Amino acid sequence: VATLAAGDVLSLGDVDFGEGWSSMVLSFSSDSPSLPKSPMRRAGLRHQQPGDPIVMELDKRNGGEGLRDDSHTVHMNSGAWAQFDQVPFGEGYRRFRVAYGNTNPAPRSVELHLDSKAGPLVGQLSLRQTDVPRRNGTWRFEELVGDLDRAARGTHDVFLVAAAEDGNWVGKLEYVRFEKYLGVFEPTNREVKLEVRIDGPNGECIGTLFPKFTGNGSHPLELVTQLEAPQGTRPLFLKVHAAGRSTIGSVTNLHLQRAFEPDSWLTVNEAASARVSSTSRKSLSSEHQRQAIRIPFDPGEMGVRVRPAWRVDRPTSRPVVDGDLKEWSGTALKISQSTDGILMKKGAGEAWFAQDDEALYIAARSHSLSANPGSSEPQRWGSSDAIEIALPLNSLPAGQRTFVVRGGLNGSFSVMNPEDLGEERSGASVPGLEYKALPGNDSWTCEWRIPFAALGIKSPLPGTLHCSLALVSPDRLLSRTWQWMNGATYDLSRNGGDLVLGSAESLLPEKLRNKVLAWFDASEPGTVELDSAGRVKSWRDKTHNGRAAIQDQAGYRPTFSPAGLNGFPTLRFDQKSTTRLDLPDLAATNLSGTVFVVFSNPEPAPKPEKNPRLFTTSNGADPDYKVGIQAFVPLLETGGPRWRQTPFKDRAMKRPRIGVMSPADGTFFTGTISEILVVEGELSREEQSLMPVYLRAKWSLSNE
Repeated sequence: VATLAAGDVLSLGDVDFGEGWSSMVLSFSSDSPSLPKSPMRRAGLRHQQPGDPIVMELDKRNGGEGLRDDSHTVHMNSGAWAQFDQVPFGEGYRRFRVAYGNTNPAPRSVELHLDSKAGPLVGQLSLRQTDVPRRNGTWRFEELVGDLDRAARGTHDVFLVAAAEDGNWVGKLEYVRFEKYLGVFEPTNREVKLEVRIDGPNGECIGTLFPKFTGNGSHPLELVTQLEAPQGTRPLFLKVHAAGRSTIGSVTNLHLQRAFEPDSWLTVNEAASARVSSTSRKSLSSEHQRQAIRIPFDPGEMGVRVRPAWRVDRPTSRPVVDGDLKEWSGTALKISQSTDGILMKKGAGEAWFAQDDEALYIAARSHSLSANPGSSEPQRWGSSDAIEIALPLNSLPAGQRTFVVRGGLNGSFSVMNPEDLGEERSGASVPGLEYKALPGNDSWTCEWRIPFAALGIKSPLPGTLHCSLALVSPDRLLSRTWQWMNGATYDLSRNGGDLVLGSAESLLPEKLRNKVLAWFDASEPGTVELDSAGRVKSWRDKTHNGRAAIQDQAGYRPTFSPAGLNGFPTLRFDQKSTTRLDLPDLAATNLSGTVFVVFSNPEPAPKPEKNPRLFTTSNGADPDYKVGIQAFVPLLETGGPRWRQTPFKDRAMKRPRIGVMSPADGTFFTGTISEILVVEGELSREEQSLMPVYLRAKWSLSNE
């Protein structure tokens, strides 16, 4: 018997998850009145209550169209949408989960938009078929998980939009759940959770149990949680997440279970389904019971993942690998995520990247300096300050898929084989591989030269290269990564981002370029015309259409800054001066597509207005928000350089404007705009993933 109190941690030993363990069952009893009697019931709207997770229940929506209620689920037709007001994202969530049932094999999808049904797209999932058509409706529900864009921070109205290529019924949806909070929640007075974690008390949480008041310690209650089981043998821990230090109850038994599912639930016939008891039948579609069902978590089943990206520059001369960063300049990539995937602005590291025809050069600074450099002998990984870089191998020796290098504060460096964690060899064994480290007063710096030949690359053609980078400290709380989603830091399928070699525009295929209706790029030579006072007289569209955004009145012209956005050219707009640009109609008929804008507005306007406009269209009479495009900054949001996408459907394309409403003047923008792309038509999955990579790499935009 283990008596548990708030903050306690039970070490459960090493577990081989390769044996198929998929759930945990725990016998719990408590006569503590501080525990809720029914932890799954919450008063009010769950989507307006901060926590991990936040749950948007479809039958508790605030509005919508094209919906039909069916008990605790909702039927959604193509084009239907459900609105959830004031969802408190806080620092953001890593992913979202959708529970649904669908009996149609034709393509179906759901999208998450902020602030309006045509607002910024922050998540998207394709809904595969979960069941065959049955007389009594849909029996088999599933859950799918997708990445949530980091733009979903703060408090927003959320719109869930359903779509089907055939224009028919999409499916039955129960809830959307935002999971893996990127900040820190302190437990409330009555909140009690038992968290199943791996690798350490603060390691990744792979399951959660919700204890409740049982009334008598001699009659334990069985609690069940599904496990997002990792690979291999991992140490397992049970941690009590609760306020104070009071005793919450006792555990008398704990065991892991395997789960069996048919190869395909679509083969379960209706007669077999009819034999399912009412209790287990409910478990197929109820979130409250779904903990006990194994629903495999497969990152390959996620929607489009938006990986962070960074441009690799070509210096005028080869960097000297000596650990001194004096020759590195320009915007640095922030290495700011903890190894729990939490954004940590304090103690963030920096990294710079460069290339020549023979090698990739990487410089980094870590603000963790926990020990003296010591000897030059290789040190045990994790016991001292170090850096780890993982890159893909184009030529794959047997058993090795990733090239991983590790360097210590003392200057030692090695090459590691991820297929065998015990196999490390000296970095000196790789021809041309160089590494130097330099300790400072409160930080340390390092430089790498990684030959392309070591990666199996004969000639570095323009394109992308997966990369993960981690600055490791003996104090795990001080370690930082580029981006961590799950698993080992060197797992390139889950973690890190993309390095862009060569021109960022080379990433955009001709098919995508042909969809661009208008393209304004402040960095394109010859497209910005200035007057004698340095104000922008015209900004020429770089497509073949030959149009230009102009301002005939000098007092209303934005100014030009050659290095105003991360060191790149930009146009500066000002609400006080009512600056704006106008351009000819984009089309005579309504169109559908997406607008992408790169902008920055770190300071609020003197008299800020809600939803300041970046790019707009109308029909020339009615306002943009009724009939046209309204790419805007939500509410009174301010922030540094970033990009935003605005999908639009069947909208008027007349009277396009930059920095102001259309057609009448109002809601002027204060800040800088560097690039605007208006893309006509629907984007494929590949194009959806390419656009963020292109924009982030071109303008050195952070993944924050």
